[in-house]
Amino acid sequence: MSLAQKRRFAYNISWFLLSTEKGSARGVSEFMVREFANLVQLLLIAHGGMTLLTGVLPELMSGRFTAMLLALFGSLVVAMALLLYPCFGFNRHLPKKIFLPQIFLLLWTVAGLWPLATKMDPFALEISAATAQVLLGLFALVWFRIKNGSSLLLTREMFPGKGFGLRNLLWFSLASLLFLPLVLIFFGFSAATGYVEQLSGGFVRLGVDGLYMAEQVYRQQDKTVRLAGMIHIGDQDYYDELSRSISAEPVLVLSEGVSDRDGLLRREFSYVKIADALGLSGQHRLQFPGRRVDIDQIYRDGFNGAQQGTPDVAGADIDLREFDPLTIEFINAMATHLLSSASLIDGFAAFNGWAQENLPPTASETIMHDLVDKRNQVVLGHLDAALKKYDTVVIPWGALHMAGIEAAVRKRGFILQQSRERRSIAFGRLPYADLLKTFGNSRP
Repeated sequence: MSLAQKRRFAYNISWFLLSTEKGSARGVSEFMVREFANLVQLLLIAHGGMTLLTGVLPELMSGRFTAMLLALFGSLVVAMALLLYPCFGFNRHLPKKIFLPQIFLLLWTVAGLWPLATKMDPFALEISAATAQVLLGLFALVWFRIKNGSSLLLTREMFPGKGFGLRNLLWFSLASLLFLPLVLIFFGFSAATGYVEQLSGGFVRLGVDGLYMAEQVYRQQDKTVRLAGMIHIGDQDYYDELSRSISAEPVLVLSEGVSDRDGLLRREFSYVKIADALGLSGQHRLQFPGRRVDIDQIYRDGFNGAQQGTPDVAGADIDLREFDPLTIEFINAMATHLLSSASLIDGFAAFNGWAQENLPPTASETIMHDLVDKRNQVVLGHLDAALKKYDTVVIPWGALHMAGIEAAVRKRGFILQQSRERRSIAFGRLPYADLLKTFGNSRP
């Protein structure tokens, strides 16, 4: 394109913008706001449609590259919707009742759709939210058509007179100041709930009144596997309730607890101080009733399983010497700096300083492989042997283990039959005054 052609093209664009809005700067700004709102509207519909298509036809939308593109597109739509929000204060013609419900639903979906996520099947909830997003978008197009009589999008005729109004700005700003903090808290809690459930494979739920741990019961013919998500510190009532649930059943409990035969720990690894500071109990106080058996016994041909009404309890965890040296140093540092410190804040600061100096960038992969994956492999190996001697096996392990263990149990042909929840921490019982005093007395 020649220089003259470029100039002519720029002139035509400028003339179009100015003439379209009667040659005023105000007209140009309203034109830009209106077209930006139209773009956001189309993106909202497209986002809902792509989410719906992903749920209905997962094979079509599978693949790492496709997932990355969908995530980037979702982030773009959220960013554009957030940029549109302040425009409602500066332009009174933008239909708030049309756009705000769509933006709210988009952000709610991204944040995890709490509390519906705790009541509905995840797939059904995802499909319902995507369908609602599309329907709201289509309703907006129909509403635009009714209002202007010719177009499915916002047109110039829907923006009569000046768009800016001081009264509109003040009312919108006041409403935002009153409701926006509540909305942000709602979305933040929803996002936190979704993250916790995703991280734990659905075995931990963050409720308004406390933290809930799930137990899921799987069956295959006459065999039953009970997976009980655990937490290292919680209310004593929670541990007692779990213990009572198996006190009179002929089951095998495959308990967790890393052993240390070679004495590699330089200091006792205990959550007692943290539990005491929070007014809670430690998992070490969970006492399963019944007969203690050595894990090697279940592999012997002459060994009989639990008698009627008498649980058996066997340690089914790994020994510390099977961990990578880096993981052992990590555990020792936690015991020395974090768990043994007189102050939680000072202990965390000391541990954080140690981690920055001593942990390489790939440390998290090594540590998580040892603490989660390697231990899961051990207990699953014992599970296969235990099911030959017992009709019911209970695995009460930390919630971070449950996603991998559950996937392996399902792979073995077990089907979910029942799910129950126990509240592990009641937020209303926490000693907030003591905690504030503790934090106030800690060093910055």
